[in-house]
Amino acid sequence: MENKRKYKLPETLRQLMKKHPITGKPTTQKELAEYVGIRPQSLALYVQGKTEPSAAKCLAIADYFGVSADYLLIGYEDGDIYFSMMDAQRRRMYERLGQIAVLCSQAENQALYLMETEVKPDVQE
Repeated sequence: MENKRKYKLPETLRQLMKKHPITGKPTTQKELAEYVGIRPQSLALYVQGKTEPSAAKCLAIADYFGVSADYLLIGYEDGDIYFSMMDAQRRRMYERLGQIAVLCSQAENQALYLMETEVKPDVQE
C-alpha cells in the first residue's frame, strides 16, 4: 500500500504560525497555547516534533487556524475528507444562524402569548 500519508504536523504548524491563513499575521506560541488550553512549552514540543497533540488538541489547533485537521496533520486536504476553510466557516455560520432563528421564533411565540393573555382594559362603547 504505497498511498500511505506522511505525518507533517510540526512543519504545517510552523508554517501556519508564521502566517495565519485568515489574518496573515504571525501567531505566537503563547497565543496558540492559550487558545488550545496548554502550556507554551507543550506547544513548543509539538512544533519541534518531539511530542504529538491529542485528537482534541489537534482539532483545537485546526479550529484556531480555520483549517481541517487533515490539513494540519498531513499538510494538504485529502479527497472526500476535505472540508475547506470556507466550507467550515460557512457551516459554523449556518449553525449559528439556525440557533438565532430558533431564539427569534421562541421570542415571537412568547410575545404573541403575552399579547393574547394580557389583561385587556375595559373598552367603553
